[in-house]
Amino acid sequence: MLVKAYGYGIVEQNISGFYLRKTVDDHCPFLSKYLQGWACRLQRTKPLACKLWPFRIRGDPRFGREDEAYYKYGKHDFYVYAYPQCPGIVLGKPSTLFSQKVLPEFLNIRLGFQNKQIHSTSKLRPTPY
Repeated sequence: MLVKAYGYGIVEQNISGFYLRKTVDDHCPFLSKYLQGWACRLQRTKPLACKLWPFRIRGDPRFGREDEAYYKYGKHDFYVYAYPQCPGIVLGKPSTLFSQKVLPEFLNIRLGFQNKQIHSTSKLRPTPY
């Protein structure tokens, strides 16, 4: 879908699959500076991998620290890992909002129960052109 809209230059391929090609300053090409932070310009067409960023949600403890990564959600057992490259990641005990709203939303998206992001993305409204 992104290749069709933006051309093959937007992706790169390696042995693991296809990825968005980063900009020269190592950012996603769809990330725009907004006030003191960053905002994604793909809110309506965001790929699953982007919706789940900065988390990797697995059914097995592939990256270690399984006691800390383990999360039971309904009938499912998950191991949730954060990409350390994400500047928004803060180590420590998760907030109540994160535990009760954000993480369940990531898991619902990962399981295919939900498509739209509510708590796990910015609340920016697109500006008309």
